[in-house]
Amino acid sequence: MQDDLAYRFGFLCLEREGAVPAPVAVSPWHRMRLAGHDLFIHPEASVQSVATARGEVAVAVGDVFVAHGGRSLDELLLAVAGGERAPLEDLSGRFALFLVTAGEVSALHDPLGSQTLFYSGTGAMAGSHAALLAEALEVPQSRAVRRYMALPEYKARNTRFLPGDLTLFDEVALLPPNNEVHLRSARTSRYWPLRPARETTGDEAFAVWDEYFTRYAEFLAPRYRPVLGLTGGTDSRSVIATLRSKGIGLRCETWDSMPAQERERIEPMVAHLGVEHRWLDLGHREDSARFRELRTAAQKAAGFTRGTPLLPALMDGTAGPRDIFLYGHGSGVMRGSYSRLFKPWLPEDPLKRHYALYAGAKRKEASQEYEKFTLAALKSFLVRANYGAELHGADVGDLFYWEQRMANWAALQIATFAVTVQSHAALNSRRLFSTFWGIPGEARSAKELNREIMRHYDPVLADL
Repeated sequence: MQDDLAYRFGFLCLEREGAVPAPVAVSPWHRMRLAGHDLFIHPEASVQSVATARGEVAVAVGDVFVAHGGRSLDELLLAVAGGERAPLEDLSGRFALFLVTAGEVSALHDPLGSQTLFYSGTGAMAGSHAALLAEALEVPQSRAVRRYMALPEYKARNTRFLPGDLTLFDEVALLPPNNEVHLRSARTSRYWPLRPARETTGDEAFAVWDEYFTRYAEFLAPRYRPVLGLTGGTDSRSVIATLRSKGIGLRCETWDSMPAQERERIEPMVAHLGVEHRWLDLGHREDSARFRELRTAAQKAAGFTRGTPLLPALMDGTAGPRDIFLYGHGSGVMRGSYSRLFKPWLPEDPLKRHYALYAGAKRKEASQEYEKFTLAALKSFLVRANYGAELHGADVGDLFYWEQRMANWAALQIATFAVTVQSHAALNSRRLFSTFWGIPGEARSAKELNREIMRHYDPVLADL
């Protein structure tokens, strides 16, 4: 039962006649045949497939919708199956995409990488959860990575996630967004950015935001009832204001780990919104098999890198069958949280810059063991994430925040929630990100942009 919860909405693709048999966990799942591979899909996961006249195939596993432009989902998937990558700029959701071209299988995922996609370094296998691949490969947890996670520098991190594309299993790697993995060779290739970001304005950014949420609301309405975390921050509140303006009903939850001044703002916001709201007590524990089972499943869903998550179990009591939890993830990509424009002290060298961003101020007193391991992991990441390819002038810090922090810390957070409710990153669009990247100067980084967006949809909420 724990495997069923841990790998909920998951998938696994492996060679049909390969040396690795399918693990027991996927035996009751649906199976598709793809060019010498078997694609196992969890019964709760959505699936859409298309094929070109030439026999090229695209299979989308998970939630996928058209966020921009006038083409249909089938048209976009057919274009991607035929070798185009520009159509991926119009897609959003939480999904993985398996492609068959000339008898070879490759895989990629949604813009933010909110649907984690792992692959075997020895080739021929990709799937939704690191622990699922490790189970198939019959490999143990890495002693070196466990030792690293036990270092005081790592344990002192405010947000804990492994550097680069590391997992707790030596033979399993995390695929960075904007890259695809070719299963037979385990080789990765970068397909985005496609062009330099052009200069834009706040009005253009708002237009792309509105188009994105109009389409997102159309996707959510017949399928889900969104649940959002209500805080004093601008990210989730701007999403709440926008979705409510699009006619989406929702409920909110707040956990009690916030300053008293921020707590005082919650009740007036709930009263204004008129939504169902619940406080989650992070000190609460239940002595029940279900509560323990959910925590264990969430631990496994994150590949054993996020402790024993509590929130999925706390949410279980009120989670409805149509609920979906929406995170405000993606806003930091838009604002340039790691951009050298706003952090001019960052080194020019990509490896040194990535280390400075990952290790933070603690790098100045870090042990040699911590520094050596982190640098080696990030160096390998830069190769497998293809930072030597044409980046079209994109800020390496922007890409690192997106392709490392979001695709690792944020995506694994989403994976833990999925054991209880489906979960999305609410801000998940390449067009949205690149449009914000084009806003010149400090205007892009200011949270006032989010407030202006919020003020358009709900001026009262913006001022609370």
